[in-house]
Amino acid sequence: IGAEFAEGSMVFSHTDHLFVQKVISAPATALRVRAAALRTEGKPLPLLEWDIARLRALFDVNISFFERKKYRHLSHQPNKAMNLNSYISLIGSTFFEKPRDDGTFELLACSPEHANFRVPAGATTDVQYLQHQGYTYWNATFWVGANAILRCTALRDIRQIKQEDDCTVPVYIQDKTVIEDTGSTIDLVNRDWILFNYPDRLSFSATPRDFGSLIIQRRRWSNGGLIIYPSMLQYARKRSVRLSVLEFLVRTQYLLSPTLTNGALMLLFLLPFNPLLLINPFVLFVAVPYYYIYGRDLRLAGYRWADLFRVYSLNLLLMPVNIAGVLMSIRQLITGKKAPFGRTPKIEGRTRMSTGQVLIQWGVFSYFLFFSAADLLSGRYAHALFCLFNLVFYFYGLTAFIPWKEAWEDLRFGVTKWVRRGKEGRVGS
Repeated sequence: IGAEFAEGSMVFSHTDHLFVQKVISAPATALRVRAAALRTEGKPLPLLEWDIARLRALFDVNISFFERKKYRHLSHQPNKAMNLNSYISLIGSTFFEKPRDDGTFELLACSPEHANFRVPAGATTDVQYLQHQGYTYWNATFWVGANAILRCTALRDIRQIKQEDDCTVPVYIQDKTVIEDTGSTIDLVNRDWILFNYPDRLSFSATPRDFGSLIIQRRRWSNGGLIIYPSMLQYARKRSVRLSVLEFLVRTQYLLSPTLTNGALMLLFLLPFNPLLLINPFVLFVAVPYYYIYGRDLRLAGYRWADLFRVYSLNLLLMPVNIAGVLMSIRQLITGKKAPFGRTPKIEGRTRMSTGQVLIQWGVFSYFLFFSAADLLSGRYAHALFCLFNLVFYFYGLTAFIPWKEAWEDLRFGVTKWVRRGKEGRVGS
């Protein structure tokens, strides 16, 4: 299998390529270099034994899985937070799995020698790389995603006990929003715990392979900041003496940027503005450093400066997606009903866009096209120039990230499904 991976015959996607490069090829090259050095330089026997033990440890790996719904007394709520809560509550303990008549199991705490189910003390989650190193500098980083190391003491410090059906379950990670890691960050700092970004990658997580799956991820990421922000304000009032202005501003920017950034950009597109705005020194003072730093971070991550323009196009396409996530937050604030958790698909095939998503994307493009012409005819040249500039990038984004043929297929599939459902409803009635 290793040879086939190395030759590329088993590489099917960008995640396979990363796996081959980071997990197989790079360590294999390092081991070959080490072996050559040992052959030429010679080493004392204890060092050779250490190398052999290290090599053996690389391949001595036990893989296990945890399915919480197998166990009657663990939470069965359909959200990611309860996956974490259930596992965290068992960390460091040993159990005997006792079968039940309903097909589930009961976990009975027991000594290690009688256990058939063990939960080691350790777990990882994800931290965004460059951005959160900067947040750490201002003591304002957030726990994000599937690659973090957390102290069990800290988790127990924010534990709450809740009743679910006839079971009492411990809750460490709240599921008030679909960005439960961000909300838990505020819970942790409220208890005076410090978070920081470790400047090295602890693991890798698959990125969305197409725009359909990216929509699901980004809509979820933009949903929740408004709901969490009042807790952040409570934290700021509690630490009013020790909280720096920059920490407050950075945390505010992180939680409110989906609302403020996308909302402000949408207003610029919808409302004509004074022509002097485009040459306003303050606008240049903000925009130029922002895009320079953005481009520099791309370079540090291994991209080219030219990719900055492609990222700009992608961010334009994501604007209506982010706004949809913000609207979900507003709906939850009004109704109290949390949006369902949209898990990012990790499948080999393409994730279809819904009919509404296709129409929204092309609707935004049509808006740019129509109002560019309308502004030109009405003499609003500044706004026309602004719309034309973004029209070019939006058109590129539609072509590069949402190929026309695939968008048409998704639109036709959605309409056909809608018509078929309507016919079935009439037949049933």
